[in-house]
Amino acid sequence: MSSPALDTLSGFSGQDSILMDYLHVNRIAIDLDVSSRKRLFEEIADITSSNHSSGEAQLMLPLTAEGVCETLNQRERLGSTGIGHGIVLPHGRIQELSEPMISIVRLKSPIEYDVPDQIQVWLAVCLLVPDNANEAHLSLLAELARLLNNEEFVSALKEAKTCLEILRLFSSNRP
Repeated sequence: MSSPALDTLSGFSGQDSILMDYLHVNRIAIDLDVSSRKRLFEEIADITSSNHSSGEAQLMLPLTAEGVCETLNQRERLGSTGIGHGIVLPHGRIQELSEPMISIVRLKSPIEYDVPDQIQVWLAVCLLVPDNANEAHLSLLAELARLLNNEEFVSALKEAKTCLEILRLFSSNRP
């Protein structure tokens, strides 16, 4: 079954993305209604901690929403994770994880967020990795940034109607 958002991606290779090893449909939310970065991080933390056992991420200890939220806030204090055009890529290291996790939140209405280009944020893609996963952290951040800097892909994300459609965009396409 084809969708308008997927049909717009004719220029992509169709190769499976490594991102799919760490992303699950249960950690994707669309049209989330939040009013601040604090609330966005709380929602990401809730989504991540409540859906950590979706098959791919194994935990050494229980993952808590408070721990995820604190990790994201600590990283944000070092500098904005905004990558431009209303997209942020909050990320951090979580001791309790044995492998990376990705969560995606598309907002119902853009919010103010301390980003260099001053454009209100409408999309957050969160990456959490184990404490000792330096190489994986950098590699996944680079792949996410490359993908999220592709105008055609971002346009398809905006048009996607369901969480499953967003998952399919990430699973079968890379710039």
